[in-house]
Amino acid sequence: MTKVLNYKLELYSEEANQAFAQILNGDNVEGKEFKGLVEAQNKLNNLFADYLSKRETVEQKISFLVELKIKILDVKIIEVLVPTDEDAYLIFEAVNDRGADLGAAELLKNYLFSKTSDKSLQIEIHQEWQKIKKTLLEVNKGSLDMTSFLRYYWIGAYEHTTKKALYSGFKKRINNKNSTLVIAPDRVLQEIQEFRNCIEEIFLYRFDDWHQIFINLNSDDGNEKRIIRRATEWFSYKRNLLYFPKSIQFLPVYAAIIRNLDKINLKDKSFIDLFIEIEKINFVYSYLLQKPTNRIDTIFSSIGREIFSVIILNGKEANIQSVIQKSITILNKFLRDNVTKDEVYKAVANLSYKQISDKQIINFILVNLEYFQGGYVRLLEDNLTKDHIYPQSVEKKGAILDWPKLDFDYKKFGHGLGNLTLLASDGPQANGSAEEKAFLIKRDDFYLKSPFIINQYFRDIEQWGGNEIMFRLKYIQDLVWERWGYLET
Repeated sequence: MTKVLNYKLELYSEEANQAFAQILNGDNVEGKEFKGLVEAQNKLNNLFADYLSKRETVEQKISFLVELKIKILDVKIIEVLVPTDEDAYLIFEAVNDRGADLGAAELLKNYLFSKTSDKSLQIEIHQEWQKIKKTLLEVNKGSLDMTSFLRYYWIGAYEHTTKKALYSGFKKRINNKNSTLVIAPDRVLQEIQEFRNCIEEIFLYRFDDWHQIFINLNSDDGNEKRIIRRATEWFSYKRNLLYFPKSIQFLPVYAAIIRNLDKINLKDKSFIDLFIEIEKINFVYSYLLQKPTNRIDTIFSSIGREIFSVIILNGKEANIQSVIQKSITILNKFLRDNVTKDEVYKAVANLSYKQISDKQIINFILVNLEYFQGGYVRLLEDNLTKDHIYPQSVEKKGAILDWPKLDFDYKKFGHGLGNLTLLASDGPQANGSAEEKAFLIKRDDFYLKSPFIINQYFRDIEQWGGNEIMFRLKYIQDLVWERWGYLET
């Protein structure tokens, strides 16, 4: 006898289910965690409208909808009943082997289930998977999906592997009597929970959250305020303008350090030096020069495992500082072996604000150089923009009143770093007000009155043209190398 069941689509939380119901009813739903649902429904609505618009008569439209309904109702859901949980896990894995793309995350969850008969632990595993999904929705980084999350946890704790080989690595080590390293499911769950907490701290904590953490870890006396602020700046990923937001290969290192914070001496220069080396490779190697990232992925995971091992071995402050110093040496050597000064200077010269892909890099360079020279832009992040010193309207209007005759290729150099600087996006010194004013007016009333140290460059400059742009480009190239390069021997 066939058993007929009524299935209902359930999401990861009751709140999400309610939001989904509202979306289906055509109601507006707020919240970035529901953005995907809203976009999917809008896409479906647009597809319906498009298909229906291609049917001229009412009869054709009705026929299309009836045909679509029949196809939807023809979808079959098969319920497989087996006598034991172990049989269920074996069937689940076998289905994947037959070609169903279940994904490593689902397989890993299934395997953890299969290695414990403790029902409460199984419930906890299921709940943790839901929490991870919720965290990743809040983090909202396309490159960090469920499988990537689990992979970064694994390569930062045990061994480097690809997404494709992740599941087989799990199987070899979790409760496997034939493995040299047997990991119990409850320990894996605990480590995954800790890694999720680290991801939340890295991507979701505000500047003030991190500041309070470091105050609690260190006495906030006069001598340590600067050290605490500096550490806070490095950990506050939400300082989007001072970090390069696409980078995630560093996650195994950051997560391992967060779990070792109580063993780190903030006064030790190597702590900050490690972050500087990470940023150099993330920015210069990966984004400015667009070099393959698989090699740095391997290095960062190796360093993460070294630091993570200090936790496993209950290491002390001296151990973690030693590992950090060793890591700095490895990263610095990698940079020297794979990056040259000439290619960095060339890449900086070729950046153009007209190119969407270059805008983020230009923004990162200008803001970080401001910070590098002692500026403090955290409170102004939402009010920052770039000003073309020689106005960009020259491309549309030709000669501009109060400006010298164009003596350089504007398309090539006018949108580059030699002709760009930081200004506020609104207020009396906003770049919109400065656009076509004569250079000396821009210098005195905008650049020198702005809060940005980078604009002190213009203090003694009396005119602006091709030569000045090339001099400033060289000045920025030198700063970029000083900030993200290495000492040449």
